[in-house]
Amino acid sequence: MKGLICINQNLSAKVSNYESVENINKPSNASHNTKRMYLKYKDYNIFELEEVIKDSKI
Repeated sequence: MKGLICINQNLSAKVSNYESVENINKPSNASHNTKRMYLKYKDYNIFELEEVIKDSKI
């Protein structure tokens, strides 16, 4: 259960990073890579994102 809590906290932090890049919650201190990823994928729907994730797995 401890691992699940850690994953949830990491996911929550990532969502917060993307929200800040979009100026939803606070000024952004996101990394250059986070900003680049956001700009690249911000217009994708959930199905397109799932395909990107599936295609990137080794």
